[in-house]
Amino acid sequence: MPRLLALLFAGALSCAHAQDALPIAPPVVAASAAVDPAILARIQAMPHGTRPDPSTYLPPAFIAAHLAQFDAGACRFAIDATVRKYGVGQKDGTSFVMPCSEAEQLVQASAGDRSKLERGLGLSAHALDGELIMIKIAHPRTMHLRLPSGNEAGANSAWLPGGLVPSGSREAVVDITAELARKFEVVPLLLRQATP
Repeated sequence: MPRLLALLFAGALSCAHAQDALPIAPPVVAASAAVDPAILARIQAMPHGTRPDPSTYLPPAFIAAHLAQFDAGACRFAIDATVRKYGVGQKDGTSFVMPCSEAEQLVQASAGDRSKLERGLGLSAHALDGELIMIKIAHPRTMHLRLPSGNEAGANSAWLPGGLVPSGSREAVVDITAELARKFEVVPLLLRQATP
């Protein structure tokens, strides 16, 4: 059974506006620094299921540096009841993850407000309603760690080519199996529910 740790984050963000980006350190290198932003915009505008593999438009050095940030572990936010009912992965067997260090920074920056966490992750309002957990994956490279193409079942309209979420945090994709899922650490997160 995974070790359970309770985390409580309270307080308020110092930013004056709800839409302000949540601070993430260290700074990340955006794909637009490696590829023409117009190409990235065209890829983002493509219909789900038709986008190219990131290796066709991003330099190998960019991809390697991006994925190296996950070597200390990958994390995913989820609702406990959903994971218990359907499992950790999406219907295509994939799961979006971020470096655990950045996931923890997002939780701290949200100051206990899950709506700020939702915005930072590019999720719709109330997407994280319920008993929120953070799933920690110690060795994501053993699970086909890669940059997302935007064709994954979990890719929504906020998906950005190049492996970043709207807050600027890095993201990647792994393949989830039931056997691997039993080895994850699950951390309950006590954040305030968003108000309707």
